[in-house]
Amino acid sequence: MDLDQNGTYGNFTEVVHDPVKKNLKQAIQWLLPIILVFIMLGMGCDIEWKVLKVHIKRPIGPVIGAACQFIVMPLLSFSLAHALQLSADRALGLLILGCCPGGTVSNIFTYWNDGDVPLSVFMTACSTVFAFGMMPLNLFIYSRSWTDDDVVVPYLKIFITLLTVLIPAGIGVLIKWKLPKIAKRLVQVASACGLVSILIVIVCQIILYPHIFTSGWKIWIAALLLPFVGFILGYASSAAACQTAKCCRTIAFETGCQNVAIALTLIAISFPTDRGAYIISIPVLVGVTMMVEPSVITVIYKMFMCWKIRKASTEENEQGYKTEIKELELIPKSMKLEI
Repeated sequence: MDLDQNGTYGNFTEVVHDPVKKNLKQAIQWLLPIILVFIMLGMGCDIEWKVLKVHIKRPIGPVIGAACQFIVMPLLSFSLAHALQLSADRALGLLILGCCPGGTVSNIFTYWNDGDVPLSVFMTACSTVFAFGMMPLNLFIYSRSWTDDDVVVPYLKIFITLLTVLIPAGIGVLIKWKLPKIAKRLVQVASACGLVSILIVIVCQIILYPHIFTSGWKIWIAALLLPFVGFILGYASSAAACQTAKCCRTIAFETGCQNVAIALTLIAISFPTDRGAYIISIPVLVGVTMMVEPSVITVIYKMFMCWKIRKASTEENEQGYKTEIKELELIPKSMKLEI
């Protein structure tokens, strides 16, 4: 265990005992799921049944995503914890997060980066289902390096997460089928909700856990590398399987974006309050880096696409000008004089 000089967990229990922060945390726990439901409803409105049907019949993307999610990410978090020589509690926090399924935030980043939204939603649902078996298995395999205690997998939380993905997305698919004009508006609303949720998460983490941002360099390295390396490995794995760039981006976001809420719930029900408040330090920090890093990737992608469109437009104009010159050169001299 990691204790301060007074033999306590210090600032890490502040959220538990501070009534203002405790109420803020509870408000967030109610607000964010509601926003996520609207996001999934909007993402469902961007799903075409024909495209989703292709992924269901040939689930290559979901298989790659599941392998990355439940083989690569747990092994990555385990390796990072040992490479950085993290203390037992810090390592457990990192490992628990690495064993969690993909989060719904991957869906909104997939949409912003012109990825395959039907594949993203399907993968999120699949990884949430697989988590019922793969989470306890991975935690049993890897956690023995730091603890002999049995962790309690929050099956109810996983089931609720599954419902918040499937039900709103399913309703969105029906809206797109019956009311396509309204579906377009709902997609825009979902995009706005996604931006709002990201801002809420970042601001609230700063308010609730300001001490975490002064953590040592090892904690920061772990929090930065887990999602970033996850993005890279997800993209590389799907590219190696000859997937399209659109699918590669989708699988990359699904791999790097973990479900932090499930990790925090597992920690809360598996460990004493004081110790749990300390173990969550890395998951909470990753919750911020997991928002910031793909946001930076999104900005870079949008800038690249704007440059690409401008370049194509310039080349098209130049090609049109050259064509006009050639046409003029083909006109007989007598006709040129008349012109």
